[in-house]
Amino acid sequence: MRFSFVGPSYTLQSLTAECERTINLYPERIESGRGKNSEGLWLMGTPGLKLFCALPVHTDWEPPQTVQKMFSAFNGRAFAIAGSVLWELHADGTYTALATLNSATGRYSVASNGPQVLIVSDGSAWLMNEYNIVMPVSGGELPVQVAGIDGYFITLKKDSRQFQISGLLDGTAWDGLDFALAEGSGDNLIAIFADHRELWAFGRTRIEVFYDSGDPDFPFTRIQGAFIEQGCIASDSVAKLDNSIVWLGGDERGKGIAWRANGYVPQRISNHGVETAWARYPRIDDAIGWSYQDYGHQFYVLHFPSADPNPLVVAGLNEDYSYRGATWVLDASTGMWHERLAWNAEVGVWEGHRGRWFCYAFDKHLVGDWKNGNIYEMSAEYFDDAGDPKRWSRTCPHISDEQRWMFYHQLQVDMQAGVGLAVGQGSDPQMYLEVSSDGGFTWGPALAASMGKIGQTKWRAIWRRLGRSRDRVFRVSGSDPVKTALVDAYLQASGGNGA
Repeated sequence: MRFSFVGPSYTLQSLTAECERTINLYPERIESGRGKNSEGLWLMGTPGLKLFCALPVHTDWEPPQTVQKMFSAFNGRAFAIAGSVLWELHADGTYTALATLNSATGRYSVASNGPQVLIVSDGSAWLMNEYNIVMPVSGGELPVQVAGIDGYFITLKKDSRQFQISGLLDGTAWDGLDFALAEGSGDNLIAIFADHRELWAFGRTRIEVFYDSGDPDFPFTRIQGAFIEQGCIASDSVAKLDNSIVWLGGDERGKGIAWRANGYVPQRISNHGVETAWARYPRIDDAIGWSYQDYGHQFYVLHFPSADPNPLVVAGLNEDYSYRGATWVLDASTGMWHERLAWNAEVGVWEGHRGRWFCYAFDKHLVGDWKNGNIYEMSAEYFDDAGDPKRWSRTCPHISDEQRWMFYHQLQVDMQAGVGLAVGQGSDPQMYLEVSSDGGFTWGPALAASMGKIGQTKWRAIWRRLGRSRDRVFRVSGSDPVKTALVDAYLQASGGNGA
């Protein structure tokens, strides 16, 4: 029998209702429609990391200096802000310090008008040209975010409904009268974002959209009918995805739903499973969102710096609650969410994925570490996290026959076998099975099975004599640095007598 072995992360408020988790794997749809399972899906391992460069920052400070922003500009050049220093990254992994940027918050916003780049943070602004000349400017009044449209810089004034524009193609020219207000609601703006030559002005409860009308007095005009009755809770969560805009939402009724713009109508893209996880985090207004595309997939990544991705104890309390970050990823092609986490072997807990910021340069997906100044290349061709094991895990849905006893004789995972390495760790890669007989609350010991040494392409991972249960949950995992491709699982089980 099959039992929906392949699927997304989807854990509800009660584990008894649903307890699925998919960590460092993501479901891919078999577009031919001829997959082995009825869902037409299989699980592919998420990309690993390889060190691209290590920017010199003080990781022993409190808080430690880390990568604070990444971006590309000037036709493919790459830049990063780490330790309050602006760096240019070069294709060979070297780097050059360009300027020191002083920010009280360490949160930066960056935009380009073509020949210039404007960096703003906490009321300050710095302008950079293609010759790496960086200078502080009065980039609007108390700017906290910046966007670029049609050669203009647009900056958002701190704690206000006001945005201001620069001179055309000139980030040094700012007229105090060149500003506008988002007046559709009374709440302040927390983010501005440019998409399809439109300026989206995000408040906590409402969104307004402006376009370049060419008016010589002030070119940006509100679009009538583009007043959106949904706000944004996290200013850094806004990103482009699949020819649209996505963000983490909120309004006067609550918060914690992810939205995607369908024209000017918000559509919910999160579900009760991920929303349950987010609701447990101590805060989500610091979430950071970015997107990228790879192997035909378009992903929306949401990193929650203040979260803890580790499950609570059964009683619902966790006295040793340390916030290590959590990372959720939406695949636009399937609409399914999965978790990307790093396994901290030293203390035995999950942490957020090491890539908090992203840019695409030199034909590479580059991400910046939230723990230090490391920049990594992220690729499906790498099977560890820059030397650390990339642990993966799939917690399957419940198997229950109206709470009658079921006896489990054998479980086989259909996978790509024979993926072992020639030597070293991974030469005989192992997959581990854990069994829960109380619906996912407690787990038995991990039972190992080989994924096949190199060339053993007909190898089968099988576990036998798995006991009985009224409500069974299986969890498989692994951490060897080899390719992971899980297609399905087959279960031999039988019902017992009586209740």
